[in-house]
Amino acid sequence: FIHGLATTVESGDLAAERTAWLSELWHEYPRAAMERIAQIWRKRAEIRIIAHAAKHGDWTRVRSELPRLRRALRRGVRPRLDAVLTRLGILAGRVVQPPEALIAFVGPEPERRSTLMRQVARELAPAFPTGLATVEHGFHEQHDGVDLRVVLEAPEGFIRDHEDVVEVDASQTLTVQVSRAERQILRWLECRVEQRYPAAVVGDNPPTARLLQFACRHRVPLLRDLIETVLNCGIECRIRSPILMPHPYGIVIDRNAVIGSRVTVMHQVTIGTKHPHDAHSPVIEDNVFIGPGAKILGAVRVGRGATVGANAVVTRDVPSHCTVVGINRILGSQGGEEQPQAERQTVVNM
Repeated sequence: FIHGLATTVESGDLAAERTAWLSELWHEYPRAAMERIAQIWRKRAEIRIIAHAAKHGDWTRVRSELPRLRRALRRGVRPRLDAVLTRLGILAGRVVQPPEALIAFVGPEPERRSTLMRQVARELAPAFPTGLATVEHGFHEQHDGVDLRVVLEAPEGFIRDHEDVVEVDASQTLTVQVSRAERQILRWLECRVEQRYPAAVVGDNPPTARLLQFACRHRVPLLRDLIETVLNCGIECRIRSPILMPHPYGIVIDRNAVIGSRVTVMHQVTIGTKHPHDAHSPVIEDNVFIGPGAKILGAVRVGRGATVGANAVVTRDVPSHCTVVGINRILGSQGGEEQPQAERQTVVNM
């Protein structure tokens, strides 16, 4: 709710469908929503305006007070070291490249990549009123300022050598290729918004966690090594969306691991491979809580909204909205009752 509200106030998009959606989210968890509003808008009058609009679905007052609420929103998001450094990086980048995002379609066959590029641009046209900035080229060509690459038939090593890559299976139909590229581009844009308002997405991280994630996200060599040494952490994966780390100590995440949005990682957590030479790493979906000392190893997928208990060892897939404790012991999502024998994972020996 608070993420959508902050984006709405910042953009000024108070369309009927969006405000109805915000009101619906409010009624799901009104107390939590009220607490998050109070964290950003400090004055009681502003809190009452937003709370009344969300509760009763009448956003007329919010529309009239939008400039004031936007100023309060920007004041509420206090400037932090990682945000300042990120802003400086953006300003420096604008000197050498245009400010809009540039998406490159890369593939060996010009006709196929051009067709894919046109179809994706057409599908995403409603989200980009001024047009989608795209470019196409082969694997042996380079284009400066590319923010995201959509790749067809990638050669070995290409994905590892480039960040922010969407790989599309060339053997699938054009419709499937367009659908996958569209979803991944929108997901990439969502991550950029989440990075802009991290406190609204995951809550307030301690300064050490914010600095650690900034150094890992932007690959700052000396700063990253220093922070990881002090905190005894080893985060090799690409952090695309903010992670809540209340106690960022002893956390190890493999470079091939995939971390979703609104994930909470407690201290002494390991997310990696089963063996040093294994290339298969876990996939952590959105809204997952990983307790202290948990170990998630191998090619496993932890479903959306799942909870990994303290000191749990996970080497098998965890369904969405379930809890795993001990060694692969999965509990149901309702009332904490264990699933029937035929439906749950059994305890295995490591």
